[in-house]
Amino acid sequence: MNQCINLAFVLLLGLLTVSHAATTGTHEKLKPDNLSVGCEAPNAHAGEAPNAHAGEAPATNTPEGVAIETAGPGTLDIELTFMGDISVNEDTMAHVTARVPGTVVEIRKTLGDTVKKGEILAVIASRELADAKAEYLAARERSDLAQSRFDREDHLYRQKLSSESVYLDAKQAHADARITLRSTHQKLHALGLTSNDLARLPTLPDDQLTSLEIVAPLDGTIIEKHLTIGEVLKEESDEHANFVIADLRTVWANLRVFPTDLARVRAGQPVLISTGDDLPAIHTTIGYVGPLVLEDTRTALARIVVTNTGGMFRPGLFITGKVTIGTVAAAVCVPSAAVQTIANKPIVFIQDAHGLEPRSVTLGAADATRVEITAGLQPGERFVTRGAFELKAKTITAGMDSHAGHGH
Repeated sequence: MNQCINLAFVLLLGLLTVSHAATTGTHEKLKPDNLSVGCEAPNAHAGEAPNAHAGEAPATNTPEGVAIETAGPGTLDIELTFMGDISVNEDTMAHVTARVPGTVVEIRKTLGDTVKKGEILAVIASRELADAKAEYLAARERSDLAQSRFDREDHLYRQKLSSESVYLDAKQAHADARITLRSTHQKLHALGLTSNDLARLPTLPDDQLTSLEIVAPLDGTIIEKHLTIGEVLKEESDEHANFVIADLRTVWANLRVFPTDLARVRAGQPVLISTGDDLPAIHTTIGYVGPLVLEDTRTALARIVVTNTGGMFRPGLFITGKVTIGTVAAAVCVPSAAVQTIANKPIVFIQDAHGLEPRSVTLGAADATRVEITAGLQPGERFVTRGAFELKAKTITAGMDSHAGHGH
């Protein structure tokens, strides 16, 4: 059987006839005499002159699953390919840490949870926070008392019923009380309490003065958690944030650009991002090209902000980026799927008066989806754009069957 297959390919190669396309308009053919891909019968044109059908209209009976187009000019993208990876968009990420020392008493969210801005993540009990709240409440009471005394002394002074020194003492005490209140107010704000929290302080029971709620500063997903019940948090001594939240609706695609390509890569250029897996590739543009070449990789950074639809681009995935740096015109340009290989030679299937015939072609430049034909296919000729692989299989099978049974 292997000898038959090898013989078939040898005989198929022997059927190639090369003509001078530039002088006669005929082309190299790879179709066996006994193959009918369209509607013609085997050997239907035996004995005819090579140009017997010149000028005849192409056959119109196209096999099912085959699409035909007319050859013509087009443009090819000039592309550079770079490797890279997906990372979290750090512009939409937050490190959340308790701002006071304390003990973790409650954890409401864990790794992988989706949270909304303002949602409570955990609760800690803090003696330092209780002291700060007590100072604020005391400063608030002193400020109210100082305000009342100043109002009374101001009234008496205007009625000339009180001395100026007593009036000035009341005024000074009032100013000092307001300064202290403002200071304690700002301290609690720095510890994470909001204006609404401060307004509710006077009505809270004493056992709640020690509680601090750690809340989410933005919408996102918890991608790191370093917190356990009963853990004692020390002020500014923890190695990790208590929570890391990231909005994964967008991510960064980071491409590594070698110094030799830096002059041709710039922000705004189109780029095709793919992972090489079953995930669909996406078309986008470069948003940023770094000014530095990293010492460890000897590459510069080209960054793209990618819309992460459905969360398909997970941080850590390796990617390939094809950056379009320009275009080139081609006299004849065909889809890459239209070009097949028979006997190690590129071919396209041509539609002529006989039906569909494989013809040897010479390839030029190519991009991700199209290829230039420099010889073998002329503008205006009809060729197969879909179904070429199936036609190739029929061509090879027909070549094998025509010589079946000839033992050597």
